[in-house]
Amino acid sequence: MFEDVMPPTSVASAGERHDATENAALSYDALATIVDASGDAIISESLDGEILIWSAGAERMLGFTAAEAIGERADRLLREESILPRADVATKFASGDTIAPFESVFHRKDGEGVPVSVTVKGLYDASGALVGVTRIARDVGERKAAQARIGRMNRGYAILRAINAAIVRIRDRSELLEEACRVAVAQGGFRMAWVGSIGTAREDPVVVLAHAGDERGFLSRVRFLLDRNAPGGRNVAVAAIIDNRTAVDNDIESNHAPGDIRDEHLARGYRAAAALPLRLDGKPIGALVLYASRPGFFTPDEIKLLEEFAADVALGMAFVDKSKQAEYLAYNDPLTGLPNRVRFLERIAMHASGTASGAEFGVMLLDLDRFRSINDTHGPAAGDEALRTVAKRLRAAAPGAEPPARIGADAFGLLLNGLRDGAQAAQTVERILTQTFNAPIRFEGVTFRLSAKAGIALHPAHGRDAGTLFRNAEAAREIATASPEPFLIYARDMHAELSLWLATENRLRYGVEEKQFVVHYQPKVDAATRTMVGAEALLRWNDPENGLVSTQQFVALLEETGLIVDTGRFVLLRVLEDIARWRSKGLAPPRIAVNVSAVQLRRSGFFSELSDVVGAAGGHAAGVDVEITESALLSDVADTIDKLKEIRKLGVEIAIDDFGTGYSSLNYLARLPVSTLKIDRSFLQDLPGNAEGLTIVSSIISLAHALKFKVVAEGVETEEQARLLRGLSCDEMQGFLFHGVLTSDRFEALLPRA
Repeated sequence: MFEDVMPPTSVASAGERHDATENAALSYDALATIVDASGDAIISESLDGEILIWSAGAERMLGFTAAEAIGERADRLLREESILPRADVATKFASGDTIAPFESVFHRKDGEGVPVSVTVKGLYDASGALVGVTRIARDVGERKAAQARIGRMNRGYAILRAINAAIVRIRDRSELLEEACRVAVAQGGFRMAWVGSIGTAREDPVVVLAHAGDERGFLSRVRFLLDRNAPGGRNVAVAAIIDNRTAVDNDIESNHAPGDIRDEHLARGYRAAAALPLRLDGKPIGALVLYASRPGFFTPDEIKLLEEFAADVALGMAFVDKSKQAEYLAYNDPLTGLPNRVRFLERIAMHASGTASGAEFGVMLLDLDRFRSINDTHGPAAGDEALRTVAKRLRAAAPGAEPPARIGADAFGLLLNGLRDGAQAAQTVERILTQTFNAPIRFEGVTFRLSAKAGIALHPAHGRDAGTLFRNAEAAREIATASPEPFLIYARDMHAELSLWLATENRLRYGVEEKQFVVHYQPKVDAATRTMVGAEALLRWNDPENGLVSTQQFVALLEETGLIVDTGRFVLLRVLEDIARWRSKGLAPPRIAVNVSAVQLRRSGFFSELSDVVGAAGGHAAGVDVEITESALLSDVADTIDKLKEIRKLGVEIAIDDFGTGYSSLNYLARLPVSTLKIDRSFLQDLPGNAEGLTIVSSIISLAHALKFKVVAEGVETEEQARLLRGLSCDEMQGFLFHGVLTSDRFEALLPRA
C-alpha cells in the first residue's frame, strides 16, 4: 500500500539501520496521521478480500468503525455495485499494469448508497510480492447531484426552447399540444406526457387533447373525474385542475393503495407523476401531465422549469386561439356570424371570374331604415338582437348556398345566383325583403318593426368585376334611400344622381351651420266659418343656389343624415319665438303645430328636450302642438303610446299627420292619446269625382268622430272639395283654396288682436 510513499532504502551499518528504523517509525506515524485526516475512505484488503486497513475517513463516510470492518470481507460489507474480479486485479498488478480510476457505489451501514470515485493501488510486502490492494474512495455524491441537476436543468431548458419554437411556427391548437407532448417525452426524458382540458360540464371527466410516449391505452382505461373524493384517491391531473396548482406524486407505488389506478400506472412503468395546471386569465382550463420511470424524479428546480413550460403551452394555446379568432374576425362578423365586407367582396370576385360568359348573378346591398333609433330607444342589446334576427331571416330567405354578409353597422349584402334578367331580380329582391321585414321583432317584451332600402347590380350588365358591381349596387341603394321605393336596380345615370344627392347633402349641412333655414306658416280654417283656427309650421331652405326649397325635396336627406334633429329643434324654437313676439305686439296667434319626424320621436333625448323648451314657454299656454306621421307611430306601439302620453302631460295637443297612408288598427287608434287626425292630401286629389276616394274620406271622418278626434283635411284646393268635406262634417281644412304657405310677416298680418 505504501510503496509509492516509502520506497525501499539500503542500510550501510548497524548505526545507520537503527537510525533508519527510528526514521521509518516517525514517517509511519506521520503518514497515519495524514491518512486519518483525509476525507477519503482508504481501505486495504488482502487478495482474498479481507479488510486489513480501515481509515478514519472510511469510518466517517460509511458508518462502520475499524473494529467492525477489519477482518470482514469487503464485498459483503460494502455491497459494492461495481466489483472488479480479484484475479484480474492481481494479474494487472503482477504484470506491471495499472487500473484506471472508476466510479462505483458503496453502501453505508444504514443501507444508503454512496457514489464514489475509486483509485486502486497494489499492496506489497517487504520482498515486493503483491499481497493485496488499497482502494482510495472519494465521495462524489455532491458532484453527481450537481451533474444530475445540470442535466435536469438542461432538459428543462431544452423543452422550453422547443415549445417556444413550436409556438412561433404552429397555428393549429391540436398540432401545438401534440408537439408539446412530443417535446416533453423526447427532450425531457419523460415516459409519457398528455394534455387534458376541463369538460363542458363540471361533472364531465377531463378531456384528453393530446399525448405522446408510452401510453398503451392508459388514457382510455383511466377516467379523470374532477372529484375531490374520487375512488382510489385523486390523480395528480385532477388535483392540479381543482387546486389550480402543480401536483406531484414522486412515488406512485408507495403513495397509492393497491387497485386499478395504481396497477395501470405501474404496468406501464409510471413511477412518478407531475401535473401542471394550464391557466387562462389565472383560471385553470386543463393540465399538462408528465410521467417518469423512476421514483423521486421531480425536484423543485425541475418543477419550476416545468411550470414555465406549462405556462408557455397555455400561452401558445391562447395565441393560437387568438390568431384563429383574428383570422375569423378578418372575414366574419362576430355578432351575426355572417361573412363580412372583405369576404363578401372576395365571393363576388370569385363569381365574376368563374362564371361563363353572359351568365348572370346579382349583388344586392341593403341598409336598415332608422336603425339608430332602435339603439337610442331600446338600448344596444335590442339593436344587437335586431341585427341577429335580420341576419337569420336573410339567411333563410336567400336563394342558393351563398350566405348573406354583414357589410356595415346596419348594412347587409347578398349574392344572388342564377338571375336571368332585371324582372327576375326584382321578384327575388321583393321576396327577400318581404320574408325578412314583414314580421315584427320581439325583444324582452318590446315589439318593433324594421324596414330596409336595397340596391341591386347585375353581372355582367352592370359590371364584370367585384369593385364595379359593389359600387353600382351601392349607388342604387343610396338612390333608393332617398326615394319612396324599397329597392332599385342600378341604372347608368345613377352615379350622376348620387353625386347630386351627395352634393345636396353637403349643402344641407352647410345650410344648417349657416342658418339658411326659415319657418313659414300655413293656416288651418274652420270648415263651417272658414275663419283661421290654427296653423302648421313648415320648414323652408333658403338655398343660395336654388332659392327657397320646400321641405318635401330634402326631408329624406335630413332624416337619413340625422340633420332632422337640428332642424326640428330650430323650428320649435323659432315658432315659440314668433308666438312670443306676436303676443308682445298685442296679437292673438292660434295654436301652431310643428312636425315631429320618426327620427326625432325615437331619439332618447327628444322628450326631455321638448319638455324643457315647452315648459319654459308656459306649457299649454305656449300655444304649440305637434304633428306626427302615422307611419312614425307604428314602429313600436307600446313605447309610442307612453311617449305620447308624456307629451300630452306638457299641455301639447297631438295630431296624426297623413292619416290613411299607414295601417293603424281601430284598437291601436283608440289607445293613442291624440286629439286630431289629418287626412292625407292624396285622398282629396280626385274628389268629388273619385267614388273610392270619397268612401275612404267619409270612413276616416266617421271613425275619427267616433273616437272623439277632430278631423283636418289637408291639400284642399277647390270649392267642390271644400263643400264636400263640409257635408261630411270635416272639422277643419288646410290648403291653397284658403291660404298658401306664408312668410312670418304675411302670417302675422292675418292675426287678430288679443
